[in-house]
Amino acid sequence: MSIVIDVDSHYEPLFPDPRDHPLSALGIDVPSVEEIVVESLAGDLWAATSADLRTELEPQIPALRHLRGIDTETEVKMMATTERHAACDDADARVAWMDSVGIDFALVNPGGVYSGAVALTRRFFPERSTFQAAVQICNDVLADWTAGHTHRLGPVALIDATDIEWSVRELERMRALGSRAAHVRAEPFGGRSPAHPDHDRLWECMASLGMVAVLHIGSTPARFDDGWADAGWLAPGGGGIGGYLRLANGSRLESAHRLISALVFGGVFERIPNLTLVLSELWASWVPWTLSRLDQLGDGNGALGPWGQSLSPGELMRRNVKVTPLPGLGDDGMHVLADIPEVLVFSSDFPHAEGNPDPIGIYGDVLESQPEPLRSAFLGDTMAEVFARTGDPIA
Repeated sequence: MSIVIDVDSHYEPLFPDPRDHPLSALGIDVPSVEEIVVESLAGDLWAATSADLRTELEPQIPALRHLRGIDTETEVKMMATTERHAACDDADARVAWMDSVGIDFALVNPGGVYSGAVALTRRFFPERSTFQAAVQICNDVLADWTAGHTHRLGPVALIDATDIEWSVRELERMRALGSRAAHVRAEPFGGRSPAHPDHDRLWECMASLGMVAVLHIGSTPARFDDGWADAGWLAPGGGGIGGYLRLANGSRLESAHRLISALVFGGVFERIPNLTLVLSELWASWVPWTLSRLDQLGDGNGALGPWGQSLSPGELMRRNVKVTPLPGLGDDGMHVLADIPEVLVFSSDFPHAEGNPDPIGIYGDVLESQPEPLRSAFLGDTMAEVFARTGDPIA
């Protein structure tokens, strides 16, 4: 019987009293919900924006206006949830919800309410020791929540890829607590490409522990320099806050492309064939073009030098990279399912605003019209094969 595996869901508890926030144990000021919202919506562009312009733009950000009660008429889709109910906070209720919609196993990401200060691209804690302590606290919160349910709920661990040995120890600790995946960022690890052989210890650890690497939308930095942030947003005829936020979010795919290319051309997937990178909330309609471009660059015609790996670049991506479409935000990536069935995989994104209470039904007629083997591959068989290839299958 086929299995249904959800590669992108979230744990989103509430901490009404700031003293209950897990990171308060660090004895430092915990980033506010407002800071996390700004980082989620505009972080990289925000960092490149002058202080004066931030002062002008900040009061106009719709999500902040909603939080502050300034704009109560406009419905704002916040990053937290589409609806607040028990399945967000209670693990037993989450499993019951999964049973009701037909999900057998789900990777669960740490929630932005408590881990946004750690999981997002910008570090709110510049001191390494403090950052690593925060990582462990966030990992413990999620591991505690999934305890007793790890046959159904697989926590996605956070790491500090600038410290490989520390991260290896944390991966080993979290795997013992039921983790089946770890977050990575699409950026250099401590000043070196993620593809550098010195980082193979990290990638090998994931694969040997039966874990996959997860690249989530919040870990895909966009580089804005040389004035990109100053476009006269608030000038007459300018793009306004809407244009500003759309630019901030319209460039996140670039670093994901760069990470895939680095791992393919840098030989990581050749050296560690059982490593899998799963892309979440990065849409999917771009994948066929990327596969075609990778294979074009792998053509050994001499102009770019020889290609010495056992598979073509496109074949490596097909084997080692999985991508989940995001139909809740209008992604039409499902229309290429028949062309790249070994790449596309299922996710619910529950309970975020772009998720859906009917996570399988939202994939619609495109999924229903597929032959049963292809449909089953998308819903879970492909990911089941990924985990089985590591020697540690999902039971």
